[in-house]
Amino acid sequence: MMWKIKKLGIIFWMIFTSTAIYAQNQNDPLLAQQFYRNGEYDKALILYEQLYKSKNGAIIFYNDYLNTLLKLKQYDEAEKIINKRIKENPSFKLDLGKLYQEKGDLPAANKIYDGILQNMPSDQFEITEIANSFYEAGNYDYAIKA
Repeated sequence: MMWKIKKLGIIFWMIFTSTAIYAQNQNDPLLAQQFYRNGEYDKALILYEQLYKSKNGAIIFYNDYLNTLLKLKQYDEAEKIINKRIKENPSFKLDLGKLYQEKGDLPAANKIYDGILQNMPSDQFEITEIANSFYEAGNYDYAIKA
C-alpha cells in the first residue's frame, strides 16, 4: 500500500514538473519581449538566442534576435545569422545593409541597397515589400527609389 502511494506521488510530481516547464517555455517569448522593452538587452538576448535556436525558432524569432544583437553591438554574431538567412532567401540582404548602416559603414550599406534596387523583381507585390522594408528601416530615399 505504501509503495502505491509513493508511486502515485512520483507520477503527480512528474506531471506537475513537466507542466511547469511547459508553461515556462510558453512565457519565454513574452519575458524576452519584456526585457527588450525595458532595455535589459543582455537578459533578452539569452532568451531570444534560445528561442531562435529552438525548432522553427529561426523563422519566428529572427527579427527579435537580430534587433537585440544590434542593440548590444554584437555585429559579428548578427552578420552570421543574416548571412545564414541570405543563403536561404536573398531578400534578407536588406538586413545586411541595415547592419552595415548600424555599424556606421554607410558606403557598404549603400552598396547593398543599390544592389537590391538593381535586382528588383518585376512583381509589384515584391517591389512594394522591398519599399516597405526600406521605409521601416528609416531609409526613405531608398523606399522612394524602389
